Amino acid sequence: MTPAMQRAGIDMMLRGQGLEQTLRQMATEVPSQRVDETTTLLRVLGDGTTLRYVYEVSTNPDALPMSMRLGLVQQNCTYEALWPVIEAGATVEHVYQRSDGSEIGAVTVTREICGY
Repeated sequence: MTPAMQRAGIDMMLRGQGLEQTLRQMATEVPSQRVDETTTLLRVLGDGTTLRYVYEVSTNPDALPMSMRLGLVQQNCTYEALWPVIEAGATVEHVYQRSDGSEIGAVTVTREICGY
């Protein structure tokens, strides 16, 4: 499915179900998956007006590198399928944790950060 088709489907869901239900439904459609050699997306949660991606990192960094934070913001702000929910007021949050569950850091993306 193209990003434009995804965006049209999400626009329809927003109109029909509202932001919170749309985020819950989007979250259920994202499977757990390996992102790269050290990072796994464990789950995605639709929590009120927040779409939260939870990752586990197998290495033990002290913090998320600024380049990674900026890259995630840029990627989310320019990803056509996320535009409708961000424009509608959703917060997209990426939470990174170690295998013991302790948090490494989080990246938050909002309409204001994206400049919409």
